[in-house]
Amino acid sequence: SGQEVAQSQDIDGVKYARLPYKSMEEGVEYVFVGDYYLRIDTVAKEAVIYAIVHEEDEEVFNLNFPAFVRGSDGTEYPVTRVEEYSHNTVFGTVGKYNLHISETLTLIDAGFLYNLPIGTINVTNLTNWCNIFENSGSSMYNLAYQAEAILFKGEPIVDLVIPEGVENIQTYAFYQCTSIKSVFIPNSVKTVGQNAFLGCTGIESLNVPFVGQTATANQKVSWMFGEAAKSSLKEVTVRGN
Repeated sequence: SGQEVAQSQDIDGVKYARLPYKSMEEGVEYVFVGDYYLRIDTVAKEAVIYAIVHEEDEEVFNLNFPAFVRGSDGTEYPVTRVEEYSHNTVFGTVGKYNLHISETLTLIDAGFLYNLPIGTINVTNLTNWCNIFENSGSSMYNLAYQAEAILFKGEPIVDLVIPEGVENIQTYAFYQCTSIKSVFIPNSVKTVGQNAFLGCTGIESLNVPFVGQTATANQKVSWMFGEAAKSSLKEVTVRGN
């Protein structure tokens, strides 16, 4: 029949289940944890959220993405991606979505929560956050653009230091973070998306390797910050690469 009885187990109070099909691709398991359904690739050693199920009416729905999930043999795998249509299985939510972005998440597909109201986004890993959205250049697909507020580890961002090693800061990455007072961008950054800091009207100090999109293109403060930054900036340091 190509099928076998589904095997499930309870680990630390969380139920894990393998998809009961022998015909599935080698090295793939399906598990569910709370509201999240995940696909584990034991070869790539990572997991993907492919469905979110929530049936209760809520004015605010908190999406706390898991950082790790355990496979059937107890091995832990990092959750690295949220697929585009996973939110189609969320039922009943008529209000806002608050998102907690786990430290392991590196990609949120274009179209996830498309055109739905976003409240706060809580970021836990700035390195991943700077380039986490597929097709981030389109505001309609960018959750940062849709959000009311972006927090870092639960707090408003004041002194923003982009981690060394980041090469790209995506469009709208810190959209309307009015709490930011200073920005430091390391020499590892090669590209800054248009309007990455649009609406950050409180920025007073800017320390960067270049101004604009790259070291040679669109070298304008307005590319990064929009026109509003001109009234708040008091100190700009351009170090060069």
